[in-house]
Amino acid sequence: TDYRAAVDNARPAVNVAALIGHTALRSNHMDDLLRSASPEEIAAMREQLRDSLEAGALGLSTGLAYASAFSAETSEVKQLAEELSAFGAIYTTHLRSEFEPVLEA
Repeated sequence: TDYRAAVDNARPAVNVAALIGHTALRSNHMDDLLRSASPEEIAAMREQLRDSLEAGALGLSTGLAYASAFSAETSEVKQLAEELSAFGAIYTTHLRSEFEPVLEA
């Protein structure tokens, strides 16, 4: 909320929109990013994401191709994405792979 207030007060000449980074959520709630998140860690990430959306973030972004998120299971991402619909928020991603098998990525 401090960031949002600073942007509002600055009245920038360009539009500013914040997406919440999946790796930031993982870093805030996990001690090792090279593993799957526990149910408790996912719950904490969901809560932080929900709080961020309530504060004005426009959505969630993931970088599943990067080492910091490569170990995230699809179910983790789906559970985080479930928070988006109540806010009409967006989801963007860097796929795990842009080659074979792209549909599974």
